[in-house]
Amino acid sequence: MATVPARPKKPGKVTPSDVRRYPAYYITGDGRPAAEASSCEHGCRVTDSCPCCP
Repeated sequence: MATVPARPKKPGKVTPSDVRRYPAYYITGDGRPAAEASSCEHGCRVTDSCPCCP
């Protein structure tokens, strides 16, 4: 499994599944700012836990 996405997404475009697939990149790595600026369909930041997202 890759630790960095082939094409990192821009802020507002990172999805919860992206964060689950590449946690080292989006939680502790260079992708954190993009993930913090993105929200799920329920309005939660994708770096936070959303009670409605799987």
